[in-house]
Amino acid sequence: MAYQPDQRKITSQVLTTAGWLKGTFHVLRSAKFVEQVNVTNEFFRLTDVSFIGREQLIEFFAVQRGSVTLIVPPSNERDLIIEGIEELVPHHVFMLFDQGYVEGRMMIRKGVRISDFLVRQSGFILLRRCTLYLGSLQDGFFVEEQHPSIVVNASKIVGVSETSPF
Repeated sequence: MAYQPDQRKITSQVLTTAGWLKGTFHVLRSAKFVEQVNVTNEFFRLTDVSFIGREQLIEFFAVQRGSVTLIVPPSNERDLIIEGIEELVPHHVFMLFDQGYVEGRMMIRKGVRISDFLVRQSGFILLRRCTLYLGSLQDGFFVEEQHPSIVVNASKIVGVSETSPF
């Protein structure tokens, strides 16, 4: 019998370039969710996947890491990120994506500008106290949702500001 590490299941909503899906990440029990998502595998291996608006459940589905715009973990998931001992400062940010935008709070080291922080990010970052707006700048936003946390793919950010233009 093969070794199975001790894992916890985190069922999340995932926004991809093709649309929304819901699936279960399998995360080492001792690991934080964002750190596991940032492990540089080419694909996320998900179980119990369904596409939003479809009933069919897919037992296993691999999702191209680079096609994921953001991940909405469940609101009760508390083990998201390692809380360091360095002094962090909250920044209220507006992040524009192809499919809409997110407003939320990002924690970065004191004295570091948002642009300097983001230019060094190649993976996923955590935003807290979020509002997600889906739609387009030209046609308007048709969905507005509140989420305690959203994990954002830094490479999918079109633009960012500390001031919302809306």
